[in-house]
Amino acid sequence: MALNQSKYTDQVLSCLINQRCKICVFEDPELALHFGPIVSNKSMKTIWLLRIYCRWRLSDSDRIIVARFDDTKLINQALGALKGATLVEIKHENVSHDLKLVFDNNLSIQTFSDSVMYAQWEICGANGYQYGIGPDLSPYEQMNSESYNG
Repeated sequence: MALNQSKYTDQVLSCLINQRCKICVFEDPELALHFGPIVSNKSMKTIWLLRIYCRWRLSDSDRIIVARFDDTKLINQALGALKGATLVEIKHENVSHDLKLVFDNNLSIQTFSDSVMYAQWEICGANGYQYGIGPDLSPYEQMNSESYNG
């Protein structure tokens, strides 16, 4: 991947920095993290949605708390600790597009790209903007006429 594309990915991801996580829910196969102010009380839509499709784990500095293939009820209970937490750092690995999301409450989510056939993750804006890592670990960017279904 070209260095310029990696820098662009980092720039896009930076829109999430210093945003509070309002909603965090796992519905197999997707982990959905909603960031920023709520723009629609009816749907609880926020300005940003980060959808994670690949493998991931939630951990603190001492241990793994839950991971992608744990029980859905257990996962959602653990993810409750992210509600209201502020995302303070995102580390992006420019070859595999793995992410490490670091929150102000000492929790982090690490993603692990696990397929070249499917999407890994995407950022969706309430205005219809989408940027993600798709099949073959290729970045994509588009504007949809409809905003995400937050």
